[in-house]
Amino acid sequence: MTIYLLSRNLQIFLYWATVASFGLFSTASLAKFHYTSCIPYLTSIHWNFARDSYQQNNYETYYQRHCTPEDVSTSSIMNTIIAPEATSSEIANTILEHGAAIIPNVIDRETASKFRNFTLFRNSKLRPNEQIFVMKSENQTRWAFAIKPQDDPVVADVLEQVYKNKRFRSTLETFLGPDPALIKMQTITSRAGAESQGYHPDTISEASMKTFIRSFLPHFSVFIYLQDTTKEMGATWICPGTQFCDKINNNVKNKCKPITSDYNHHQNTRFMRAGNAVIMNQNTFHRGGQYTLRDGPHRSIIVMTFTARHRRRHKTKTEQRRPILSGSWSTEAAMRIAQEARIKGTEIRRLSMGTPLSSFGFTLNDFSNPKKYMSNLMVNLRFWGLWKYPESNWSQDYVTSIWDR
Repeated sequence: MTIYLLSRNLQIFLYWATVASFGLFSTASLAKFHYTSCIPYLTSIHWNFARDSYQQNNYETYYQRHCTPEDVSTSSIMNTIIAPEATSSEIANTILEHGAAIIPNVIDRETASKFRNFTLFRNSKLRPNEQIFVMKSENQTRWAFAIKPQDDPVVADVLEQVYKNKRFRSTLETFLGPDPALIKMQTITSRAGAESQGYHPDTISEASMKTFIRSFLPHFSVFIYLQDTTKEMGATWICPGTQFCDKINNNVKNKCKPITSDYNHHQNTRFMRAGNAVIMNQNTFHRGGQYTLRDGPHRSIIVMTFTARHRRRHKTKTEQRRPILSGSWSTEAAMRIAQEARIKGTEIRRLSMGTPLSSFGFTLNDFSNPKKYMSNLMVNLRFWGLWKYPESNWSQDYVTSIWDR
């Protein structure tokens, strides 16, 4: 009996000793992760514009530039249209010069029409919490909703066609490095009578790559047109060359142009063809135009926003300082930093401020098979950054994005 009791007590002792050892090991591991990974990462993404003068002088890479008409890079929107034989490098040069480029036939016209029909159907079924009115429209004439592949088969079709467009993919990767991160994916619809927006960039000058290129990630918007769109249908307007500007005056605004790609000789009017896309630096001033066509159809477009993925050299170490660029800020700076990230395998800049986020965890390569990589299960796992397929890359998950903001 005594031997049994001693044996029983020894079992209990060993059990609790094991539990205590596991608890200490877990606590020590979490503490190590916290101090070697979380703290350095949170420190590296902390941003406060009210820095002392020494830090500002070391971080600021461009000045607050108030642009004049001389800064407008072209008087013709035709100079932003990409020729069929143009390479991704030539497209990138167009974006560097004008702030945007029009790429024809990113998706086919039939798919564009199907997606527009899906959008109009969803618009009629939207709940109040799903419908986002753009720019706080007083008359609620322009609204958006987030999309995902499970909404309709045509969504997956669009994503696959976007991925298969090699010039489109190569152009984004020229600026953002391999396999860019998706941070917004939605449709925007305007109805007849929609008022004109004010000209604006989609990022805040004081908290974006425009002023602090070594601290903030570049963002690029993609507008995919779902129907032939004329200026009278509220086409998007851009101000070429204003990606360097903090503010623009009325003389600059008078030189901004509606985005069009084709000419209708019968109607003697220019229009943007369905299936064409615009890649735009989010620092470029633009606006949604006034919809003046009486009793015209709803105008819908797909809007996506891409940025670079966070990349680190080691799993538990974060490189907290970027290489110093030689000379002053230049139009090639974004490409140079993307190339550095490609070579060194590091990219720790934070998200620019101003861009509303509606998609988390996915990358451009996930478009190759949306039904697999962007399924309902993966939406939740990638949203929180919990798990991905081995062949996929980590992206801007929700937690990381909130820390960045």
